[in-house]
Amino acid sequence: MHRNGSYRWIRDEMTLQRAADGNPSAIAGVWIDITAHRTAEEEIYRLAHLDPLTGLPNRRLLNERLSAILSEARRYGSHGAILFIDLDRFKNINDMLGHTAGDAALMEAARRLRMAIRATDTIARIGGDEFVILLAEAGFTLEDAAAHATRVGRKMIDAITGQPIVIGERDYHLGASIGFTLFPKPADTIDTLIREADTAMYQAKAGNGDVVMFLPAMHQSIMVRHTIENEIRAALRNERFEIWLQDQVDNSGMVVGAECLMRLRKGDGRIASPSEFIGIAESSGLIIPLGRWLLREACSILSRISPEQPGCGLSVNISPRQFRDSSFVTDVLSAMDDFGVAPDRLTLEITENLLIKDTLEIGRIMGTLAGRGVRFSVDDFGTGYSSLHYLRHLPIREIKIDRSFVTHLPHDVSSVAIVEAILAMAHRLDLDVVAEGVETAEHVAFLRTRGLTHMQGYFFAKPLAATIWLERLLVEQHSTISRP
Repeated sequence: MHRNGSYRWIRDEMTLQRAADGNPSAIAGVWIDITAHRTAEEEIYRLAHLDPLTGLPNRRLLNERLSAILSEARRYGSHGAILFIDLDRFKNINDMLGHTAGDAALMEAARRLRMAIRATDTIARIGGDEFVILLAEAGFTLEDAAAHATRVGRKMIDAITGQPIVIGERDYHLGASIGFTLFPKPADTIDTLIREADTAMYQAKAGNGDVVMFLPAMHQSIMVRHTIENEIRAALRNERFEIWLQDQVDNSGMVVGAECLMRLRKGDGRIASPSEFIGIAESSGLIIPLGRWLLREACSILSRISPEQPGCGLSVNISPRQFRDSSFVTDVLSAMDDFGVAPDRLTLEITENLLIKDTLEIGRIMGTLAGRGVRFSVDDFGTGYSSLHYLRHLPIREIKIDRSFVTHLPHDVSSVAIVEAILAMAHRLDLDVVAEGVETAEHVAFLRTRGLTHMQGYFFAKPLAATIWLERLLVEQHSTISRP
């Protein structure tokens, strides 16, 4: 300790001095102040091994510790675990309050996680809102290790969700999705272990559990997703996406429009339906260029149909991610302007769940487009989690009854009650209604007696490639004109 109260690092350099008879007589030396040198070393170590925001180990230090523990586990036959933690709803704080508030939330989450682990375990921040916990000794059997990792994972979730995070004067609630993998296994490497835990975490985020253990089958699933993602990129690049159209008819059976449906023609010529690729396109972000392409193709088709032709309107599904993209409004307006399409001929279908998140911003976007004449429809109505508040406050012109309610008409009492309630409400609010999945004469008869305005389903028409649909429309138009 220095006389001013501060602590200093001192290196002693001493020499033993002896008397003439050879016996030790004194020690002479010098004390060298190396505080600046040690401080610089510590700073270099901190920058290289610790996360600057939270002070937790970073990926480099995690890898060093994992390498050492993995070697010990193989030598002594013990089992460890890697837990991959991703914070849920963190992006909402960043988007609403900015990065300073986001940093405060991350520091608090890191503090809680650090307090909840043993001194022998390691918690690291490896980027963004992602943390990794290294359990050095999870158990002597795989079963014990899995059980211990699961308990620790749930303890981490409780640490994050048990109390709100206070920022300013408001409370914010975070969640956590956790995946883990066990070691050692024969082919384990540092990268494969973290990748396995990451894969299991995405399974947890997809709703497969709060804490999910990695299984080999998950890797195969990831490989399939990677293959499909590459197919989407190649199809966009090589123009292998196609638009198919399914008729929407009125109460009399006359075609009044169609819904645009995407198909992917794979390299082997097989046609893939949206259920095979839309989810992956959404999660990868490819839905944005894909949705932009769909909008332009729909407007291109509309430009080839006479505005006086019955059935001249098209509906296009808009994904939540595409809707929130900063260029969405520009993409819609540019597509219509470039092809000279009247806005009221284009209906944008959105889902209920989109409407419950950031309603003010969603309303602003919808208001801008509705002000230009674009129509909005709520797809899969009745299957979401939102209230009906948005029907009064947003510029919605149409709702589509989900096929799950139509399928069991008219014999299922609950389905009958739901459909009748939807129709009554829509009538009072002056909304158009389209029933999807109409496949039998019984469906048609029931819906007609309830005054339904529009129907869509295999009873009337299966989806057709756009070129075939347009040819049929032109033939019907010519037949109508030629009829005396």
